[in-house]
Amino acid sequence: MSNASIEHRMIVLDVFKEISEDRNMVIEIFLNYDCDPESMSVSEGGLLERIVNEMKRTALGTTGAGKTRNAAEIKLRMLALKSLSSTLNSIVYSVDAFLAKDAAARGAKKQKSEAAGEIHNLSTTRQ
Repeated sequence: MSNASIEHRMIVLDVFKEISEDRNMVIEIFLNYDCDPESMSVSEGGLLERIVNEMKRTALGTTGAGKTRNAAEIKLRMLALKSLSSTLNSIVYSVDAFLAKDAAARGAKKQKSEAAGEIHNLSTTRQ
């Protein structure tokens, strides 16, 4: 993406930002393209990893050869930073949702186990 014009990079980053704001899409990309060893090579990394790395390079300003900090470049870097932030927020949300679901499942399992133990205790004390 470093050889593309700033306008082209802005369009691509807008798309990445839209994708990263969809919490389910970020996790789907990760699960389908980063976790599947058949869909990636070790040297390239997964799709989400490559997208995040490109956004990081753009946000840090390491995609262009020049040191000029014009308004368009600053806007580009800010958009990359917002996209990274949205991606991170989507990942955090998904992990929190998974952990909450897992905790609820464990709590329900524990309640069933405790209820079974109480039923067993009642049945043995009545005999």
